[in-house]
Amino acid sequence: MKIMIYEDNELDIQSLKNCIDTFFSKYSIPYQVDVCHASEKLLETIYNYDILFLDIELGNENGIHMGRIAKRKHKSCHIILTSKYKKYLIDGYSVKADCYLLKPLSQG
Repeated sequence: MKIMIYEDNELDIQSLKNCIDTFFSKYSIPYQVDVCHASEKLLETIYNYDILFLDIELGNENGIHMGRIAKRKHKSCHIILTSKYKKYLIDGYSVKADCYLLKPLSQG
């Protein structure tokens, strides 16, 4: 399983990596996690990934917009949106996201 994290906050990246590691290790599923900070790289390499964890507020970029483009390029990629704000939940439907996670993430 190849996973891409597109996130601009290092603490959130580490938290997400910990959650991913816990889940995939528990079920003995082999996986690889890469982190991306540039939209060009994301859109060039999206074909290589099964799952995309996508932050919505990315400084000068909009995760909803990036998610729409990524989904058009790679329809079978599962997109999981992450945000600190519930207000983006409705917008997530336009991306056809598989899941919406509120930050901070926890393993409880």
